[in-house]
This record gives sequence, C-alpha cells and structure tokens, in this order.
Amino acid sequence: MINQVRPDKLILAHMGGWKQWDLVEELLLDTDVWLDTAFSLEYCKEDQLKRIIQKKGYERILFATDSPWSNQSKYVERIKKLGIDTEKLEKIFWKNAYLLLNI
Repeated sequence: MINQVRPDKLILAHMGGWKQWDLVEELLLDTDVWLDTAFSLEYCKEDQLKRIIQKKGYERILFATDSPWSNQSKYVERIKKLGIDTEKLEKIFWKNAYLLLNI
C-alpha cells in the first residue's frame, strides 16, 4: 500500500507506528517516508529511538510534539539527550521541515 502514494512526501506520525516500533524498524527504515516524533518520545525506549533515527537518517525525521498532549520543552530535551550533534539536531528541529515544505 505504501507504494501507491508518493513516499517522498508521506509523513508518518508517531515515529511511523504508535508503539509498533519493532515493525517500524523492520518495514519503514529503508523507505522514503518521513517520520515525525509526535507523542512518541516518552514512550519509545531511548536505545530504540536513537537506532530508528540513525537508521532512518536524520534527513527524514521531523520534530513534532502533538501539543497540547505532550510538552514541547520536554520533547526538545529528550531529543537533545540522545547525543545527536548540533547539525543533525537542526535538521530534526526545523531544517527538514523547511526543505520538505519548500519554504
């Protein structure tokens, strides 16, 4: 089914599959879809979250919080604690969205 849409413009919320992150790792990391972090950072285990972000590629991750259900500041800190360098953090926090939306 994913091949029936333009995966280069498809954004999958909740890191691609709410609490189904093993399947995300198995099925989505080698596709062109984008993953957003909405409502996932406090539920996905840190090691798996970092692995998904690294394997998917920092260029295909979009920062999102699902506010007001999740605290934006808390999510920023959670991402920063993963030990991702500044250049890659900027991609996740805003540059990827900027490029995706052709701003």
